[in-house]
Amino acid sequence: MSPVRTFLFWLMMVALAAVLWKMANKSSEPAVGHPMSYSDFMNCVDQNDIAKVKLIESQSTAEIQGQLRRPPRNFTLTIPKETIPDLTERLQKQGTAVNVVESRSPDAGSR
Repeated sequence: MSPVRTFLFWLMMVALAAVLWKMANKSSEPAVGHPMSYSDFMNCVDQNDIAKVKLIESQSTAEIQGQLRRPPRNFTLTIPKETIPDLTERLQKQGTAVNVVESRSPDAGSR
C-alpha cells in the first residue's frame, strides 16, 4: 500500500469517528424540556409567558410539555386532570397554542 493511500485511509477513519461521536452526543440530549414546578408554571401563565403547550391526559393527571415565550425554552410538569378545562380556557384566551391528547396505555391494544 502506498503512503498516500494509507494516509487517506486513516484520515477517513478519523473523520468517521468524529461523525459517529457527534451523532452519539446529539442523540443523548433530552428531547423534553426542563422540569418546572406548578407555582412557577402558574406565574408564567399569569405573566402571559406560555407560548404553547401539549397536555397529555392520563387517568388522573396530565403531563404538560410546553414552551416559554421569554426566554424560549421547553418545560414539563404534571398537573391534576381536573384543572385542564379552566387552564385550557385561560391559555387560549391569552393566545397560547393548546393541544390536548389522551395518553395511550401500553395494554390499550390488547382489549
